[in-house]
Amino acid sequence: MHYAQILVQYDLINRNLCMNSERLVNTSFWLYENHRRVGQMSLLCVRKVSWEDLGSCWQHLVRKSYHEAYDGAGAIYSRISGLDSKVAAMEKYPYYPQMWLWVAFLGTELVGLIAGTVDEDTYVMWDLFVAPDFQRRGVGRALVKTSIRESGCSKVHAEVRDNNIASQALLSSLGFAKKYSASVYELQLPPEKPG
Repeated sequence: MHYAQILVQYDLINRNLCMNSERLVNTSFWLYENHRRVGQMSLLCVRKVSWEDLGSCWQHLVRKSYHEAYDGAGAIYSRISGLDSKVAAMEKYPYYPQMWLWVAFLGTELVGLIAGTVDEDTYVMWDLFVAPDFQRRGVGRALVKTSIRESGCSKVHAEVRDNNIASQALLSSLGFAKKYSASVYELQLPPEKPG
């Protein structure tokens, strides 16, 4: 295992994939069964990074991972109404001092990220993105578990839409319990007639 960790670290450093080599010290490694070749194991690298370290390489992941069931009630208050406005909102995250970010690399490929705020003893998960080819294969679980452990908080919140079954199943399997459910109502008024 130690040899494999060195190879992954070496690969990430040499390819300069938006990573700062000095920060590789605090990296969590997870064994990951490669779905492309049955029985082949790879090393999933999950670590906390700064938005500056990551640069803009997260945008491709978000664009290919975003789906309609993703946005919750918070998206309404942030005026997020689809992929482009979600990316625009996330571009402001580096300016939130309490926003933390963890990423998951499989070899040299960015396959997931989770972002959330840490305030006193509460961690609020804002975003969890996993590349479509790697969903339901343990990447999201590794990101959630690592971020919870490293946040140091005793209370964790996540908002999930009723139709986002995969995220609900993941959180439930990790011990999360539904605290309450809310509905969002909308009224579309007809345009005013000039007069």
